[in-house]
Amino acid sequence: MALGDWRPGADGQPFAALVAAARAEGIGRLNVEAAASDDLAAAELMANGLRPGAIFAARDVAVPDAAARRVDARRRDAAGIRPATAGDRAALSALAREEALFQAANTTAGTSLHQPPALFDGIVDGWLLDPGTAVFMAEAADGRGGPAGMVVVQDVAASAAERALGLPERHGYLSVLSVTASARGRGIGGALADRAMEWLSAAGLSRVALHYIADNPASAPFWAGRGFAPLVVSYSRSCSDRDQE
Repeated sequence: MALGDWRPGADGQPFAALVAAARAEGIGRLNVEAAASDDLAAAELMANGLRPGAIFAARDVAVPDAAARRVDARRRDAAGIRPATAGDRAALSALAREEALFQAANTTAGTSLHQPPALFDGIVDGWLLDPGTAVFMAEAADGRGGPAGMVVVQDVAASAAERALGLPERHGYLSVLSVTASARGRGIGGALADRAMEWLSAAGLSRVALHYIADNPASAPFWAGRGFAPLVVSYSRSCSDRDQE
């Protein structure tokens, strides 16, 4: 049976054949994307051992009115948010690594727990050198001025698949939003998100997208509360029989 001939409620043989073929080629993981609104596909994929992984979500970039700008400014000032500079390289790298290790340890993001600091130094250098990327940092409001969080937002060109989802040719992409563990629960993440939206609005972008991990319990309510609607869900499963036991 070809996958194109498969009908809902089939016995799963097409997926079993696909997993076996992937395993024979040394492929360790199978990923399948489906529209977030396709409940039938979700049920069928999960019945065959795939689980939700990354969520691709988007929202409009609203132009804030004067009152909203004043509120955002107060929140930003309280969180000590400012544009990052080359002097923040080490702090940004540490925040990025902390976020990656948290995702590796606590979610099904699929990232490794063994990630050298130098890897994140290079990532941060790319952010800081890219004219289409803005990086903002929050500093702890405890008088010590330590790094509390960061947000990385980009002006990107839409792929053909993204245009098919309704994203414009140019749109924003919120690449990273991270708050260090000791500073969570203080509204810093919300203030960083507001600052990213302000930058996108000033850049003239009308839509913004991001990815988050489905089983990160903080992500879905945080982004849904800020108007992000899921567009695509990436489902995955191991191709190893042992992992399916």
